[in-house]
Amino acid sequence: MRAAAEAQAWDAIICCDTGQFLRCAFRRRVPLIIVDLPDDDSASHELRRAAESAVCSQDSLLVVCGKSSRPDDELWARRLGVWSFLQEADSREGFEFILEQAREALTRKESCEEYSRSLAPTTGNP
Repeated sequence: MRAAAEAQAWDAIICCDTGQFLRCAFRRRVPLIIVDLPDDDSASHELRRAAESAVCSQDSLLVVCGKSSRPDDELWARRLGVWSFLQEADSREGFEFILEQAREALTRKESCEEYSRSLAPTTGNP
């Protein structure tokens, strides 16, 4: 993931545990969160809860990498409002493509927000 992020000029923050993930998510405003669900069910459950907290507190795109052996990974991700779900994602080229698409989506989102702000009525003295 780090190599793909660097190839697409993203500043990657790799978190090795749920606590570090939550600290990073709440200290920094990040435009994109990638959650790679582990095979271990208890660790997956803990990471799911952390991802739910992070997504609720930030306006970030969320990418979830799940396991084909657990079809509920995708159901959970879709209910959470995931931007993209990847099953068994292990290809650098695939990650680079997703990161490229995420940058384009964020650019479009920013343009729409700027346009909406320009249409907002202003108050002031006539």
